Amino acid sequence: MDASDPVHDDLLRTTKELAVYLHAPLSWIYHHAQDIPRYRVGRGLRFRRSEVAEWVAAQRIVDSTTSARASTSLLGT
Repeated sequence: MDASDPVHDDLLRTTKELAVYLHAPLSWIYHHAQDIPRYRVGRGLRFRRSEVAEWVAAQRIVDSTTSARASTSLLGT
């Protein structure tokens, strides 16, 4: 099964699998779980990789000084 397969992305992941996917400690996942799109299954939490990927993209921080420098150098000024 291809990792970019939409069906593969829709599988529910455990907190441990999410920690591996995000390269984050399990404690960080539990601490920030209320912010991450999630499902409660019994006593556990589950996450869809596609929804987590969208959430991660929404967390992107654009440094205004870097952006300003980049646009200035592109304009040749």
